[in-house]
Amino acid sequence: RTATGRTDLCWISALDAVHCNIFATPTETFDLGIIIVPKRFDGNLMDVYWHVKRFSNKTAVMQEGNQTIWQDLVINQQFRYLNLLSSVDIIYCHNEYDQKYFKGLIQGSDVRILPTLALMDSVQRDKLSIDERSGTMISGTMCEWYSGMDSFIIAQEFGEPTYAPSMGRKKSEEDDIEELTFLPYMNWGDWMVKLNKVKYGVNLMRTIAAGSFSLNCAMLSIPTVGYNVLDTQRLCFPETSVDIGDLVSARKLAKHLRDNKLFYDHVANYANSMAKDIYGEEQFLKNFYEPFKI
Repeated sequence: RTATGRTDLCWISALDAVHCNIFATPTETFDLGIIIVPKRFDGNLMDVYWHVKRFSNKTAVMQEGNQTIWQDLVINQQFRYLNLLSSVDIIYCHNEYDQKYFKGLIQGSDVRILPTLALMDSVQRDKLSIDERSGTMISGTMCEWYSGMDSFIIAQEFGEPTYAPSMGRKKSEEDDIEELTFLPYMNWGDWMVKLNKVKYGVNLMRTIAAGSFSLNCAMLSIPTVGYNVLDTQRLCFPETSVDIGDLVSARKLAKHLRDNKLFYDHVANYANSMAKDIYGEEQFLKNFYEPFKI
């Protein structure tokens, strides 16, 4: 099995699950059918539910994007989404932050965290040493979804060349920012090769979702400044995580990482250890199956 980075594909691979189109009709019955509602969906969500229920003993919905993205749907779809959440046996979400939201949204629901997973064994074997690294990677482009400008401004504290991945929301004029180099669109394997070369990460993205950027940085031992409501950031980088919007503390931490090598080494090593212990495949499978044994 080759390394893979997309969160959903990692789940499918680790669980040895069958991936179906949202309207596909399998020829077998499954213990659990998990519905991931696309960010844009024009069909009847309850039709999808009844369709999946026909070939699944239990049904679940997995959060897609941030916790409130469904509120961008047209009004009748918003109510269908709420009906869908009320109908399934399990609601899966990304973070403790999201778990509290969905438990309050659908009273009495069984809300479980489905942790982010990255299958990175082959990438970690090629991990560079600190002395071989240079530059800072920010987690996204200049839009509200990624809060790229916040990350870019804090990244300047490191005094290193700053890079960013090209994402779907990227604006053409962003290429004119002289202090920022955008990587071309690439597959996940090439992205890991590029990320492996940088010394620092900044993930001040206010859209709280899967947190794969912080997890990838942790697995590659790249100290990263980010927000503490994101599980992958808070658990892997507790000493470089700040409250949402606290750029004062983010700036101080960036300076401390830059000026204190002992602190840098400690953050890097701790993050790598936590990424393996908390977000490794073995722990993921244990966390997933344990509630079903009750």
